[in-house]
Amino acid sequence: MELTYNGLTNNNGIVTFSGVPNILQFTGSSTENTKSKYQITIGSLSDVDPDKTYTISLGESKITSVNEYSQQGGMNFYLPSVDTYDNRLACCNSITKALRNVPDIAANYSVWLSDDNDGTMDSSVYIEAKSVGSEYNLTPYTDLTEAGNNTFVQTVQGSSDDDMLQGSDNKLTVDVYKYTVQTRIGAAPLPANREYVTTLEKNYTRGSVYFNMTPVLSSMTDEGETQQYCFTVYGFSDGSLKFSHMTEPAYITQGYQANQSEPFISSFVNRFFAQNVSRGEEREQYNKTPLYIYDNVLSFSLYVKSGITTTTATVNYTGSDGTVLYTDSFSLDTADTTRTLFDFDIILDRTKLTESTYIDLILPDIGTVRYDVIKPVNAADSKDFERIYWRNEYGGISFADLTGERTETRKENIEYYQKQTFDFYESEIRELTKVYSKSIPITVKHSSHNIAEDGKYLFFSLQNSSKAWVTINGQQYAVHISDLEIKETSVKHVLKATLQYEISYPDLP
Repeated sequence: MELTYNGLTNNNGIVTFSGVPNILQFTGSSTENTKSKYQITIGSLSDVDPDKTYTISLGESKITSVNEYSQQGGMNFYLPSVDTYDNRLACCNSITKALRNVPDIAANYSVWLSDDNDGTMDSSVYIEAKSVGSEYNLTPYTDLTEAGNNTFVQTVQGSSDDDMLQGSDNKLTVDVYKYTVQTRIGAAPLPANREYVTTLEKNYTRGSVYFNMTPVLSSMTDEGETQQYCFTVYGFSDGSLKFSHMTEPAYITQGYQANQSEPFISSFVNRFFAQNVSRGEEREQYNKTPLYIYDNVLSFSLYVKSGITTTTATVNYTGSDGTVLYTDSFSLDTADTTRTLFDFDIILDRTKLTESTYIDLILPDIGTVRYDVIKPVNAADSKDFERIYWRNEYGGISFADLTGERTETRKENIEYYQKQTFDFYESEIRELTKVYSKSIPITVKHSSHNIAEDGKYLFFSLQNSSKAWVTINGQQYAVHISDLEIKETSVKHVLKATLQYEISYPDLP
């Protein structure tokens, strides 16, 4: 027997995402399997008593005979009392149909009328279990044996060497736990901090059983947070424990797939850059996807393993020819041992930024992440410039600085009600309809600067995110991306992205 999670036999420390299937798979250990088989043979009808009702039963399932052809149907089969070849075939055909009408037999067995190799029909009915295992070995019985050369026997015993198929009630159960006090990747959590969440259960019939754990896990974490969890998996066959296993601790965060991002984060050395930058042509830098910056705040996120209490980030202000103009160092605090995902804001020197062509962020264990500085430095004034943040595929922070044309549309949505007119002659203002509710949704359309062709992947990531926001007058507002248009400019392979979004809480003046 084997248990895998997202295809891994050891899932210790992986980071899974709420928007991606997370599949727990149990596979049984079957190597030798047989299906239970039975045969009913009507060899003679000469001793059938037309005044007697005969039965055929398989376990608790039963069909009964009728002696009139017109009375057959449902779970009644036609039993003639005159022994001829045609009557024996008619009887077997009727038995076949009656057995197929028994719910338990129809669900678990195949039933068919036999024929010889030369095309002639044989007066036998064959019954075969649809699955392997001893649970399909039932006691066959018929009192037709008293009426001549008629038999109902089991020809093959159903069996399986799979421990989980030794009974008739075989269930696989998954208990889900979360940790109330979390540890970092690489540090073992305390069993006392484990809290039961829920249980999933499925019947086991053979081969593999799959559980998609995402619906349960996605409800356990918020944006920008991780939740450590594990599973206890056990299997019972007729009440007897046959399998049990506790998985290694893993993590869930709000994330999704876009731009061929990984479905989960597996192993990494000490630190992992929490942004998918793998799409695009090969570059010397860590990021194949071009990133851009206009504002002097550099925001990013890191996954950090146990034992890493601080990280020194180096920022190189780089010229167009690759010359490093200035260098600054920043100490990033990663001392909180209950966190695995950290968000950072590095404040860049604005003067140095405007003099640079690139901002190179150098991170230990990761390398150099390059940001192209948007030119000209006064591409947009404070009214036209806007930065959109979002939680990306890997649960970290991404941003896009928009310096192109910006338009804002406000359209009133008003609900009215009609008042009574008793004050028609008394009121100074004659009024029939009054405002019941009024909302003014704000729709913004904003364009980027000219971007490289591979720069489109940054905006594809934003389009797929369900958590985006802007900051206006120091207040964060959630926004919902409703449209993305990317067009090639008059210069080949140079693109411009235009976003359309609605502000979730439009209380702006």
